[in-house]
Amino acid sequence: MPLRFVGAPGSRSIERMARPAGLILDYGNVLTRAQDQTWMDGAARRLGAGALDAADLAWLIEADIASWSVYRDEVWALAAEFRAAGGRTAFLSNSGPEVMARVREHWPLEARFDAVVISCEVGLSKPDPRIYQLCLDRLGLAAPTALFVDDRADNVEAAARVGLGTLQFEGPDALERLRALIR
Repeated sequence: MPLRFVGAPGSRSIERMARPAGLILDYGNVLTRAQDQTWMDGAARRLGAGALDAADLAWLIEADIASWSVYRDEVWALAAEFRAAGGRTAFLSNSGPEVMARVREHWPLEARFDAVVISCEVGLSKPDPRIYQLCLDRLGLAAPTALFVDDRADNVEAAARVGLGTLQFEGPDALERLRALIR
């Protein structure tokens, strides 16, 4: 029987959990690699230069979007495998509309996931417990039957309080821990 991990590596509690019926994935740092921070040097120069014009603003938005668009293909594939095997999948993100527009250009979310819940579209954001419940309602699942995966401890802890199985996705073994939980 797989494990349920709560909290950060090294300080998490571990419980036994049956293979989940649902898999709820965060976007940033789960379905993507860590945000590339090098673009911020250019942003600091532009911001420090004084007033921003439309070209500066467009550059800043594009650089931010690009920094969140380095996908972790193996997690997308794992979600597809889980779904193909009969599991229910959800995309749950606090990302903004510009980033989500780019994601939808590359990944048809509604075709890849059974539920898509994005904060800027539903007026709720993690770690508000109502967003987890909305996601579960759209999946048609009860909290104890689903696994929520996020890199942020506060989101993982809030999901656990709702009754979700949880995995904080961080560290070099994060993908292997996720695989173990859904197989």
